[in-house]
Amino acid sequence: MEIIPIASDSIGVRSFSVFIRCEKMNIIIDPGIDLSPDRFGLPPHKREIERFLFLKKRINEYINASDVIIITHFHHDHFSKDFVPIYKGKILIMKDFRNVNYMQQKRSKEITDIIKDYHFGDGKEFSLKDVKFIFSKPLPHGKTPATVISVLIEEKGFKFLYSSDISGPVFEEQTDFIVSMKPDFLIIDGPPLYIDRNLKKIFLKELEKILNFNPFLIIDHHLSREQNFRDEIKEINFETFASFNKSKEEPLESMRKKMWMEC
Repeated sequence: MEIIPIASDSIGVRSFSVFIRCEKMNIIIDPGIDLSPDRFGLPPHKREIERFLFLKKRINEYINASDVIIITHFHHDHFSKDFVPIYKGKILIMKDFRNVNYMQQKRSKEITDIIKDYHFGDGKEFSLKDVKFIFSKPLPHGKTPATVISVLIEEKGFKFLYSSDISGPVFEEQTDFIVSMKPDFLIIDGPPLYIDRNLKKIFLKELEKILNFNPFLIIDHHLSREQNFRDEIKEINFETFASFNKSKEEPLESMRKKMWMEC
């Protein structure tokens, strides 16, 4: 199994998109991309827009190369309406939109108005071409009304787990799913400390339970919306999408105020 992080906040956009190359199939999880319309009271900077356009093209290419598409919830940084037409002919597994809040139901129609053949993942297991998929039951998207599904993908005994937007983990039910799966490779989003700094202590406590089985760890997305995010959890050894790809970490959204001042 080859894991290819495509786009994320450490690379400069709101995204958490990853591509998995297996022996007999390719999988993409959450092929979405977005920019915050208002951070520090400012619109996106030119550098953010340029990065967005570059990575949008990259995600498009990986969707085309995929056999399976997984959508863990219906926020636009996890699926983008512009990409939906190229889902056709692919296996689509997504969050059950019948048990989500109104806004997620509304966004889900951007997919279902075009794609009529899909499967719900919530709490289910699938086996496709020697690859096993295990989906969590709906989990909290932090303190928001939204829920998400996490997914474990297993090939030849190697276990990869993608948390989706759990804002941590900061709840026991999120941690329990991860611990029960005991992944070899784990991607989690981390807490949005730029919104709620009180989540740090809870996150570190929950993360300690996970680190007991020593997975390879990537933390990105919500955590890296703060410029000095590594200083916040310097006691933890982890990679981001950017560092895993051996590129410079550029959390551009967190740098927006500085970039506008330099114009």
